[in-house]
Amino acid sequence: MEVGNGGMTDTEYRTHFSLWAQMAAPLLIGTDLRSVSSASLDILKNTDVIGIDQDPLGRQGTVVSSSGGLVVMSKPLADGGRSVTLTNENGTARTVSTTAEAVGLGGATSYSLKDLWSKQESTTAGAISASVPAHGTVMYRVTPGTPVPPPTGIHQLSDLPWTSAANGWGPVERDRSNGEQGAGDGRTLTINGTTYAKGLGTHSPGDITYHLGGKCKSLRVDVGVDDESTVGGSVAFRIYRDATKVADSGVRTAGDPPVRLTADLTGGTTLRLVVTDGGDGIDYDHADWADARLACGDGPAAGAHALSDLSWASATNGWGPVEPDRSNGEKAAGDGHTLTINGTTYAKGLGTHAASDVTYYLGGTCSRLTVNVGVDDEAGGTNGSVVFRLYRDDTLVADSGRMTGADAAKALSADLTGGIELRLAATDSADGINYDHADWAAPQLTCA
Repeated sequence: MEVGNGGMTDTEYRTHFSLWAQMAAPLLIGTDLRSVSSASLDILKNTDVIGIDQDPLGRQGTVVSSSGGLVVMSKPLADGGRSVTLTNENGTARTVSTTAEAVGLGGATSYSLKDLWSKQESTTAGAISASVPAHGTVMYRVTPGTPVPPPTGIHQLSDLPWTSAANGWGPVERDRSNGEQGAGDGRTLTINGTTYAKGLGTHSPGDITYHLGGKCKSLRVDVGVDDESTVGGSVAFRIYRDATKVADSGVRTAGDPPVRLTADLTGGTTLRLVVTDGGDGIDYDHADWADARLACGDGPAAGAHALSDLSWASATNGWGPVEPDRSNGEKAAGDGHTLTINGTTYAKGLGTHAASDVTYYLGGTCSRLTVNVGVDDEAGGTNGSVVFRLYRDDTLVADSGRMTGADAAKALSADLTGGIELRLAATDSADGINYDHADWAAPQLTCA
């Protein structure tokens, strides 16, 4: 960092330090401590700002808004709050404003604001604003007055803030194994050779709590002793909805394959993940909660819906973006045409390209999807070969078989009863993805 090296005012040094911390960057003093001024030393010793940089969630800030030299950034914090910076790049003082909802909070009745430079504290119903000097930054720690439940959809627990976490060896790790006592010293979550990109690495005894606020429905998670426990390790995993135990793995030892736990969380205010040793002490008890998927909120409203009128939860596509109500086209958004399969046109649907994967949150309230599938005529003649598959959660519920550009549309119908998530997958048929323009035409979702 350049704080104390000259060439900037103290206001600009505070901006430099604030934005450095907002990006979770390494804090390396770049000035000579033998001659640094007291004002610069005060900046470098601001423990509130240092705490933002070193927050255990380890997430970087992102730009919420930037216009006319006024920049707002938000950084998620492990306690569920946010660090918010209001920066003025102009040569005169300006008012910089945002809201709790805009910075990613929302849902609480009030929020506490702490100015990390002036140390002043206040409360707000949602507005966040300050007069910021030229080239200056006001940095707030924003904390919800009441816990905020997760929004509607399926969430990885490792992406959500916990309300408390205790661990038997070092900190709980997000998206890596427990490792040793240092934060971030784990590795890829691995249970008996199966690797996971998402999850929580813990060590018995461990106890992690999340606020649900009665808004969530279920948790699905794979558990086991991480392969980094090469000598031994035995643990038991338990899931609690408030004070009620809703899932129990029994004792799992090093070398056991992962076991899947599912838990009904309906109506629960809190979720607790508890790991205990297997009765033989805690040595080597590296315990993974892997691919922990939390389903919250209600699905689509009752009635029939054109799938292309609903917001998908996620979408990947083999060529350009997924296109609502038009064919895939080329790489640009909106460059497709009327959905057309073997001469039949459709006003509604999704234009995709293998390999593609589109998911929708159902929340357990939908019963059936009907859809016509086929290779779009824009592929040309008999070009293209695709397989269309529908999944209710992890269960395959419809399969088109191999289809080419010469085939008429095929009608698929899928039972989605009780499903939390719908997944539409279009794959090539083992001959490459060239011309694999795959249409999901006239898709109708029926929900209760």
